[in-house]
Amino acid sequence: MSTACTLCLPLCPRLTSLSSRSKLRCDRSIPCSSCVKRGCGAICPDGLLTTGQGNRFVVATTEELHEKNQQLSYRIRDLEEALQTLHSERSTVPHPLLSEALLRIKTPLQREPLPPRSSNTFILGDVTGPQGSMSVHDPRVSRYHGGTANSLHGQQRGTYASEEVFNNLQPFLPPEILTKASMMPISYCPISNKANLQCLLPHLPTRTISMELRSLFYTHASWMYNPIAEDIFEKHIFSIFFSSSASVQLPADPSTTHKLSLLFMILAIGSLMDPSLSPYNMEAERYHQLARAALFQSSLPELATQYAVEALFLMSFYLFLVDRYGTTSEPRWLIMGIAVNIGQSVSSNKHRDSTHWSFEAAETRHRRQLFWEIFTYDSWQSLTFGRPPSLSLSHIDCKSPFLDCSADSIIVHAWKHRFTSECISPLHVHAFGTNVPTYAAVLQLDERIRSFPIPPILRLPEPSNGNNSPVRPDMIGPTLQRYIVFAMREMSRLYLHRGFFAKAITEHPENPLQSPYHDSIEAVFHCAQTFVERMWNLHSQAETICSRMWFLWAHVFSCSVILASIVIRCPSEGLAPAALVQLESASKLFSKVAPGFGAADLLETMQHLQRKAQHNLSEYQRVGTLNSHMAVPFTGPIVGGNNLDVITLLRGSALIGVKAEPIHLSSPQVPLSFQSSPWIFPHSVSGANIPPGRFPP
Repeated sequence: MSTACTLCLPLCPRLTSLSSRSKLRCDRSIPCSSCVKRGCGAICPDGLLTTGQGNRFVVATTEELHEKNQQLSYRIRDLEEALQTLHSERSTVPHPLLSEALLRIKTPLQREPLPPRSSNTFILGDVTGPQGSMSVHDPRVSRYHGGTANSLHGQQRGTYASEEVFNNLQPFLPPEILTKASMMPISYCPISNKANLQCLLPHLPTRTISMELRSLFYTHASWMYNPIAEDIFEKHIFSIFFSSSASVQLPADPSTTHKLSLLFMILAIGSLMDPSLSPYNMEAERYHQLARAALFQSSLPELATQYAVEALFLMSFYLFLVDRYGTTSEPRWLIMGIAVNIGQSVSSNKHRDSTHWSFEAAETRHRRQLFWEIFTYDSWQSLTFGRPPSLSLSHIDCKSPFLDCSADSIIVHAWKHRFTSECISPLHVHAFGTNVPTYAAVLQLDERIRSFPIPPILRLPEPSNGNNSPVRPDMIGPTLQRYIVFAMREMSRLYLHRGFFAKAITEHPENPLQSPYHDSIEAVFHCAQTFVERMWNLHSQAETICSRMWFLWAHVFSCSVILASIVIRCPSEGLAPAALVQLESASKLFSKVAPGFGAADLLETMQHLQRKAQHNLSEYQRVGTLNSHMAVPFTGPIVGGNNLDVITLLRGSALIGVKAEPIHLSSPQVPLSFQSSPWIFPHSVSGANIPPGRFPP
């Protein structure tokens, strides 16, 4: 006797024998009459029935329902935000429809998702590649950068640049300060150092100069990251060292030295943005070293303060802004890690909301702002290095500091925090998780990124000839905010799809749009094309400040690699002519700024790719067919004798050996989609093995 369908046993657990199961009258058809009678025909013979009070779903046939529920959840969220915005203009009392209990209604049911039944159902188990890169300088010295990392991190100038900076600083700072700046204490040391507080104070500039540099920081730099509001900085930091009572000897306790360190970091970043000084000037580095010397006066683990966390955060941000050569990549990764860990230990844990400890409203907002800036920076930086983030949303209940604020200057920070938590954190799960995602899950994340709302004040106007004139100085910050928001979203999509894009043009060079990853082809091309066009506009509007932001031009290089790969690998593709036009445009734009960044070798790489793309497209148009030499990897010399495939420029390398005889290391396999998507924004650029000394932060 044939057994009944597998659904019969769960429905009737007491009927365990074949003879008992046969009483269910399973007629061996699909669906069987027993399942049809019970309303479960859709899941016969081996589906699952999930039952519960008010929750009877046939899981196998309700994926569309779950997707609809998710769409409705997003819609509810948008309506709640709109209601909150309108209500806040009329009253300070929370709207009754926005209570915590009602806000949780849209939380989805926690169920394991089933594979989609669409054409995107396939699992990406076959899409594998090297798990990032390993840079080996010596058998005992190596650096790992994971699947999402920028492979340019593997090529560094070692200690040469650091020694050069140290030598250049010697005429400006005494040896004891430079020595103190290079020694981070991790425990109490009773030996006194001449570089104490009274030795550091004379190096502060005048009040007038300090006010100018403070203004430059909050005008030209804080629009990206701002761990301390200007009014709090004025009250608790600036006034201590420049008020009329500052002539009294200040106590040399950790709180004072940490505040001094924070002040020096504000001055350092302000000097970087000073248009009267050259980009990457030594004055900024001098303030940076003074900040380190002030911070390292006492043991950080034992005597840390919130001001120390803010100073460490700004040190990492400063190193990000000045790192054109890669020598500060690892230091800023480590410094930010220290900032995160100390931030979790001082006073109250930053990831837990400050209302648990009854802080005053101003202090609560200050702590929330610091935490969300750290969380955002840590999220982006983790993708830069291809390493898991230090913070996870599942451990966080800290509320946004800007829930009840609508000032134009802080809208970008509120949007940035939300975008990171709702779009980039899920990307971490895909990039660093052990479960291989489906392509449908990737497309779903892409849809979330594309549909993520942008406030009108942060939206870029449509490109036109009328919006390319230089902006007024007071509008530089708002202008950059709009471009950064645009870049965060577009580059997130580009690097999300880049691995699938590489696989599509490798496996289907004649027509990659016919591959299963055609959505990635269209997404990557659109993002690269749009980003190049927008960077032309930004360069026309704010050329001076653009010359101090290398990371934006790193993304231009990334886009050029994408565009070149379309033409070189797939000249028969209909997108190839348009891609070549945009590649030529990107090369021309990059040539305008490369000398200022010392990026002549990156420009040479871009121009080499451009020539190869022009040759392949003209050959295809002349012959009319895709010759074999067009489809094989391009192995012409890029720069410095490196022989690289254009796909290698997209994917990165499993091993970057710096020694003459590289050490061969094996690498586990990960999904290609995250294999070398370098960072998303604003830290990095596409993977390419560029000679030492030239790669973005």
